[in-house]
Parts: sequence; C-alpha cells; structure tokens
Amino acid sequence: MKEYLSLKEAAERLGVEYKTIWRLVNQGKLPAGKVMGVWRISTADLDAFFEQQKLLAADRCASCGRPIMSALGVGGRCQVCEAPLCLSCWRMEDRRFCSLHQPEEAAKGEAAAPVRCARCGQVIPSVEMAGGRCEAPGCEALLCVNCWRGPDGHLCNQHTPPAGKKLEEARARLERGEIDRLVTSVEARTREVNFIARFDQKVRQVATLRDPVTGRALRIADWGLYHSTEDDTASLLEILGVGYLDKAFLARIPLNLRSRYEVPIPGEQGPRLVIEAVAFSRLEAHARDGFDTAPATLADLLPFLEERAKRAESMNITYVLGIGVTSGWDQAATGYIHADIQGRSYSHRLLLPYLIDLHTSEVIYNTLDERMPALADLFCPRLFGEVVQMVVDYVQQTILTSGLSSLTASQVMQALSVRPEAVREAFRQLGSNGDFAVEEISGLGLVIARR
Repeated sequence: MKEYLSLKEAAERLGVEYKTIWRLVNQGKLPAGKVMGVWRISTADLDAFFEQQKLLAADRCASCGRPIMSALGVGGRCQVCEAPLCLSCWRMEDRRFCSLHQPEEAAKGEAAAPVRCARCGQVIPSVEMAGGRCEAPGCEALLCVNCWRGPDGHLCNQHTPPAGKKLEEARARLERGEIDRLVTSVEARTREVNFIARFDQKVRQVATLRDPVTGRALRIADWGLYHSTEDDTASLLEILGVGYLDKAFLARIPLNLRSRYEVPIPGEQGPRLVIEAVAFSRLEAHARDGFDTAPATLADLLPFLEERAKRAESMNITYVLGIGVTSGWDQAATGYIHADIQGRSYSHRLLLPYLIDLHTSEVIYNTLDERMPALADLFCPRLFGEVVQMVVDYVQQTILTSGLSSLTASQVMQALSVRPEAVREAFRQLGSNGDFAVEEISGLGLVIARR
C-alpha cells in the first residue's frame, strides 16, 4: 500500500469525486501537504478521517451514553424498546434496560438501582439533586446538573440527535449565518499540531534570548535540555468513560497539547524563564459531537492565567505564555488581555500572556506593555506569506474545479478565515501573472475573475 496518495488516488480510495477531496483538503478537514507543488495525503490521515466519519455516525449506549463504535460493541438491547446497550453495561453491570425504561427498584431482595443521568451516565445522588428531566414529549428521564446546563438542550441520549445529524444541522446553521464558526475535531487536531510544531521550530532556532522582565541575555545551546510536553489524554478517558483510546481516535481529536521550555541561569537551581505554548479546545464538545461551534471564553482563560501567575510569583520567574484556541477567542477574553485604555489591559509583573486565535491566525496581547512585542512572533501560527499562498491555491483550484468564473474577497475571507490584507496580496499576485483580472466593484468589493 502506498504511504502517500495524490488527491485523485485519495478520491478513488474513498469512492468519492475528486472535487470532494479537494474541498476537504482546502477546508482543513482532511490533512494534506504539498511536495514540489503537488498535494499528497498520507494513507494514515485518510484512514483516520474515515474513522472519524464512522464515529460521528456511531450509536451510543442507551444506559450510560458511551459511544458504541460497531456491532461488536453492543452487549444487548433494552427489554422494552430494543435500544442498544454497551458491553460494559450489559456484562459488567448487568443492565437490561435503557435509562428511560430502567425500573426504579431493583429485583426483589436487592438494593434500589442507582439513579443515573440519562445523558452521561453519571450517578445522581438523589432525584432532588438532578438538573432536570428530558423535555422530549412523554420522557421523564433525569439529567445531571452538568448535562442540564450544557449547550445541547435538555434531552436524554435517547432523544438527542445522532452526532452525524448534529454535524449536518450545524453546517446548515453556519450557511444560514446563525453561527459564525464550525470546527470539526479533525480540523482542531490539525490546528493544534501545526501551532505547537511551529512554536517548537521557532524556539529552537533562537540562540540568545533576552528575559523580558530582568533584561538579562540568556544564551541557549540546546533547547531540548529544557523541554517538556503534556496533553489532556487523561481527561478524554474520563469524559468518554473508557479505559483506553486507540491511535486512530487520538489522531482525529484535539488533545490540548502543551510544549514548555524551562530555561535556568547557569549555576542556579530551578528555571529563570519559562516559555510555554498551550493548545486549547473544548474536549467535551469534540468528544460528544465531533465538532465545536463556540469560541473560548473569559471563563476558559482565567484558570490559565491564575495558575501560571501563581507559579511565576512563588518561584519569582518570568513566565511567557501563549494560549492557542482552535475555535478562536470571544470578545470578552481578548478584551480582557488587550484594551485601548491604559490600565484596563492585562498586566502582570512576571506573567506575559499572548492569546492566539487559531481560527483567524491572530495574536492578541497587551500592546501597551513594551515588553510584549519582542516575543510575539514565537506564537504566530502562520507566516503572512503562507497565508497568501493558501489564498492563491484556494482561488486557483476553486475557479478551476467549481465552474465559477469569479470570487469576491469577502467570499474568500469567509471560506478561509483570513485577514483582508492577505486576500488583497494574493489577488495582486494572481492579477500580475495575466491569467486573472482584479477589480474593485461597487457593492461587491474586491473581485477576481479569470480572463
């Protein structure tokens, strides 16, 4: 089997049209890379993408809510409604009913069965401590407080739309303008891997670094001596309620990767400077739905700042922190870090935080703090030239394969989530080669068309 495939070969392998593969690659849903100007897709990434589609359509246990990946994962079915029950519930916990039809009392002579959330399967200590009951007509299943307060409405697993259908509905909402973003798990995984890899690459090219707090120049011969990594794989195990995660699954879901360099001063114990890049996704949404439609909030940001600030103060070290969010930051979070008025932007003696919006490739920080600009480039997710080339490729291939004769700058910005200046530069480059014409049209803005 070939390790790398062309777009045509990938399309043939999946049994779909060439345009479908190109669209998936262009939208970042299917990882691919260019070799000598030609797209190549690894068979491992293609197989992982296919497995994700299976996951989105997977059934869930009608008792505990865990995904059932195949028919082999079904232990049995509810004796009332035939809803599937996973092997763990059927064999290990001896359940014979879904959460909706579970008898309130166990068999004669046995203790009462525990009350469980009809969405996540967690035990609810008492009916009074439940968040509420499923709002589907005729259903009285209990939901725990966390699920009741979650973003998916007040429905049990039995009445929650399948993940595949939820993705279709989310895409329809995106097209109608009801939501402004939709990031699949594969896209989030790709974004976090690229962000961390670029950060590591940039850091390891640095020979001498000035401590932004003390002003002391630090010469680093081997960054690898001070490097460590972490992720939230353990959290995924808890969220999914499983004992293991296979490699194919880990390849298509974000893990909240973290890369940290702790640089000491020669002759002293402990680090003097910490530089860390953190990739963040809402793992609950990705594990549950396979996608996310919401930006990270100020509530997501504050624990990062509080924990790192506490460490910096306790050890009296400089802490440079970049937090990249795969679905982007909301206005409250970015406004907390950067405001136009002196004194309202986030400022700390030892902690220098940068917010990286991996949805738009923006880097946000307190520009009023003169220490911050010098290190901002370490966290830039993509170089400007790379964004321009991405736009060039998109315009060429879209007009070539879709039958469209023209595209507006706003269409390109919406499709790729890029800045206007990158689109203008890409249009300028395309217009200079004679194959395309670029024009500013009233009511449409900047338009590029094939000659």
